[in-house]
Amino acid sequence: MSNIYFLGANVPLTKTIHQDGTKEAYPLVKNFTSYEEKIETVEQLYNAINFHADQGHCLLKGKLTRPLVEEPRAGTTRTDDATHWVCLDFDRHACTSIDDVLTTFGLGDISYVIQYSSSHKLDTPETRDTISAHVFMLLDKPTSAPMLKSWLMALNLDHLSESLRLSRAKIVMSWPLDITTCQNDKLL
Repeated sequence: MSNIYFLGANVPLTKTIHQDGTKEAYPLVKNFTSYEEKIETVEQLYNAINFHADQGHCLLKGKLTRPLVEEPRAGTTRTDDATHWVCLDFDRHACTSIDDVLTTFGLGDISYVIQYSSSHKLDTPETRDTISAHVFMLLDKPTSAPMLKSWLMALNLDHLSESLRLSRAKIVMSWPLDITTCQNDKLL
């Protein structure tokens, strides 16, 4: 069906969230090595994500134009490339379960892989009674990243409009369902 790409570096590509809610950002990394995995089923997607997470690798949304070996990734993805998978990124979304949200979206009968965020279930006022997770789904047919971004915007407007807000700087919209996770250069 499709290939997915993971990136590794000389440090684990993860952010750290401590029990008290303090965070350490993703490490600043310039050089990456890529790893390509062929995915045909949700089970293979789960296994690949699990394996590479254990290695400290991150998932790249998009296709690489060439393999990387300890080098910068700039210019190695194309904005309009089609993809066979999507990531729904919920950050502190107030809901009882991911299944309930997916059913609301009309996706209740779709198989998926869920990856809970480090902040999921932290006992802080911001995270209480919320879900923070990535939900990965395979698509029936290749779809362009700009088309997926439009679809994510529509899901926000149609189903999550009560949670729309301005960013802390009050300059841009803060979407409850992240609309950037479909961009072909996004690291997950």
